[in-house]
This record gives sequence, C-alpha cells and structure tokens, in this order.
Amino acid sequence: MDTAFFAARQRGESLFVAHAYPYAPDRSTFLIEADNASWYAAGLENYARQVSAGHTDRDSVSLLQEVFNAELGGRPLLTNRTQWSRFVNLALQRWSIGNVVLLGDAAHTAHYTLGSGTKLALEDAIALAHALTGEASVQEAFDAYEQTRRPPVERFQILAQRSQAWWDSYRLRHHWPIDQLALSFMTRAGNLMLRDFANEQPEVTQGALSQFGLDAPGDPEIAEKWLLEQPLAHRSLALPHRWLSRDCVVRLPAIHEMTWREPDVWGQAADNAVAELQENSSPVLVTAHEDGNVSGRVDFAERLRLELDQPVGVELPSDQRALAATTIAAGRADFAVHH
Repeated sequence: MDTAFFAARQRGESLFVAHAYPYAPDRSTFLIEADNASWYAAGLENYARQVSAGHTDRDSVSLLQEVFNAELGGRPLLTNRTQWSRFVNLALQRWSIGNVVLLGDAAHTAHYTLGSGTKLALEDAIALAHALTGEASVQEAFDAYEQTRRPPVERFQILAQRSQAWWDSYRLRHHWPIDQLALSFMTRAGNLMLRDFANEQPEVTQGALSQFGLDAPGDPEIAEKWLLEQPLAHRSLALPHRWLSRDCVVRLPAIHEMTWREPDVWGQAADNAVAELQENSSPVLVTAHEDGNVSGRVDFAERLRLELDQPVGVELPSDQRALAATTIAAGRADFAVHH
C-alpha cells in the first residue's frame, strides 16, 4: 500500500472493514475486522474452529482475498499464523509486586484503532527509568512510576474504548455520506472537536454540515455557531435552534426524558433501555442529575439516534458548547440542552 486507508466491503449480510498501512517498502499491515453479525453470517466461526494454534485460517484468508480483491489488486494476502482474535481490554489493580514491574500491554491495553500501544509502552519505560534513578528504593520507584503513569493511561483507555465502540457499531453508520462519516470518525474518541476538524478539513466540514441547512460553512471560526443556530423540525418536534436551555425544554411537549449513568452503552442495561424506547414514539432527551459521565451520555444518545426513528437530544453542562456542536455535527444527537 502507498498510504494508510480504511475500506468497508459487504458480502451478503457480512460487513468487513480493513485498516491498511505500509510499514516497509514492500509490506503493509492489512487488518480486517468483522462484527458478530458478520462473523456468523459468513460462517467464520466454523473456519476458526478447524484451525489449530499456531496455524493460519486459510479458509478465512481466501474469503477475505475475494472480498478485498479490488484493494489488493488481485494479489494474495501474506499470512503468518493468521487467525481471528478478539481484542483484550486489560486493566490491573496494580502494576508491580516484589521486584517485578509491568509496563505497556502487559500492564494495560488500549484499542489499536487509536494506534498508540507502542507510544504508551515507551512513555511507561521513560517514567520507570526516571523513578528508578530518583527514588530511594525499588518499591518506592515502582509506586512513583505507577502514580505518574496510571492517570494518563486510564484517560487514554477511555478514548480508546470509545474508538473501539465506534468501530464495533460501524454497521449502523457505514451507509452515511462520506463527509459526515469522516467527521464522525475523526471525533469518535472525544479528543477532537468540530473546530479542530474544520481547521484541517474545511471542505469536508462544509459537506458534512450541508445536511443541516443552506450555505453551510467550512470556516472553523463560524461553523460551531452556525450549526447550533439551525432549526430542527421533525414530525411532532420543532425547535428554533439546537442548543437550548433547560427552561426552554420544560415548555416543549412530548419529549421523553431519560437519565443515563452507565459507562457501557452497548451492554444489557442499554439494550433494555433501547427496547423500551423503541415502543415510545416521542423524541428522547438523555439527561443527568450531575455533570459526571458526560461522554457516556453522548455515547448513549448516539446509540439511540442510530437505532430509533425520532430525534434524540443530550443534556450537557453549559460550558460544553463546543462538545454540543461536535455531537450534533457528527450525528450523535439532534440537539443539546444546557443547564
């Protein structure tokens, strides 16, 4: 491959996504993902069951060469004990015991779609080296190393988990227009806002915002304000703009408010909530009694918007105007309420 790219290809009921990038003049990584629905629809569990440890799943490789024939230019996929696997999200209560200390993936993992596993390991090693030269004992050094590294690692793991969830639910948005999909992809982890994306990709931003109204801007200086001032009209719901005060929402009829506090928006509790809301034809507002777990509310609102046929809003702190604009632009909610 000449450059990094993503490609999604459908085969019957199965959707396969490739992440490809070069690592040598004549070699590239070609990583392919499939969700559970694809796994069973394509019979991949039967292929995997027949492969012993240390061997290549040649039936899956043959299928994937056919699916991605255009991207491969008819060339074969090179294999090296190539098998399907599930990513392991690892977190430990402690990173050392006695004179043994762990770093990198041995101590913590972060989903590869953010591409920082090696970076995190090297940063661990640097912090550990500093601690070993700056503390009086090995145990004190290990404690200092963990106290230094655990907060940034855990923050990054949250970003990586959101990226993983975006890809796990890719089937629900792969049909979107490419500009909207690109904006959603680049802001999926929550560390980039609409303004950041517009600074780098003004034309793509303009294309993504064109669904909200005429004369959509790509200029990062006005994109956020323009978007939040756009009206919303959807059957029983008509809003003058998309960034509303709590007082304004109280006066609106037929909005179903739902408090969400859970971090996992794809678990059983969320499944039950979605099923309940699917029987309700009213617009939904995901609310909170406190400002904690803001990302969880946004992610749950996004799931609702992907699976329900009605507008979805999310309640955010009043100082999160930039997040509100990004959330709406990327298709995670239709409107936002501040308190």
